[in-house]
Amino acid sequence: MIHYLIKTTKAAYNIFRHEKIITIVNIGITIVIAFFLWSSILSFEFLNKTIVFLEDKLNFSIYFNKNTPPEEINKIQRILENYNGVTEVTLVTREMAIEKFKNQIAGEPIILKALQEVNINPLNDYLIVKADNPEVYGRIADYLQSSPNKNFIESINYAENRKIIDKIVNVSKKFQLMSVTIISIIAFLSLLIIFNTTLVSIYSQKDYIEILRLIGAGNWFIRLPFLINSFFVVLTGYVIFFILFWIFLSQTYSFWLQLMPNFNPKAFIWNNIVYLNLSIFSIILIMNWIGNFLAIRKYLKI
Repeated sequence: MIHYLIKTTKAAYNIFRHEKIITIVNIGITIVIAFFLWSSILSFEFLNKTIVFLEDKLNFSIYFNKNTPPEEINKIQRILENYNGVTEVTLVTREMAIEKFKNQIAGEPIILKALQEVNINPLNDYLIVKADNPEVYGRIADYLQSSPNKNFIESINYAENRKIIDKIVNVSKKFQLMSVTIISIIAFLSLLIIFNTTLVSIYSQKDYIEILRLIGAGNWFIRLPFLINSFFVVLTGYVIFFILFWIFLSQTYSFWLQLMPNFNPKAFIWNNIVYLNLSIFSIILIMNWIGNFLAIRKYLKI
């Protein structure tokens, strides 16, 4: 058994070494497939982090009518603090709101002067609600709109913010579908190229194959060197790609954090490095083996 594996491995190495053009083409295919698979994975992660980031920044505020008694506002605040999924409820009074607004327009002296001359506070009391899940906001909005306290509420600014999140989620789903479609097309084209390059490689080795047939070698003895050669090709191409890919991510580390503060592709890959690399390497290797197997099967039937 060991002698058999040594012989087939040597035969595979000879194919890898002598068929230079075919080897380079197949290494290139490995790099292209790996690029698209990794790009899709990081794109999905980027979109997920974007949604999480925006949901975290989601401003769910409840604005009260001007004549709402403070005790009613406190009552609603206590109800929301005990609401399942709510992590924090902050009361911003009219006085606090106007001071905050003045600080925001400190660089606009004309607006600030006009506000001081009018000497009227146009702002209302409001509550800022934070929840551990964005779905909680929808339930709170439904609850408030049907509660006895709804007459005290002037507006809830959740709906418009939620629409933005929903649009991003829809774009994300469309992008995922598009990515899967592109990867499927590339995988199919790559399979055709692998199939044809393997056929060329087989025909260049036909004298060797005929000798094996004459001495009674089985089909699997003929197939195995080509399958082992595929492993060498995929391993070489994938290692080259991943080294270049890792260097690229290292050089663009600050760019990704500026683009999205909670998106760190290097950290994401490092935390899942074994699982992701084994998965992607296995997908590419299986594709190569399928192409090789079909090509060899076609040749052996001739």
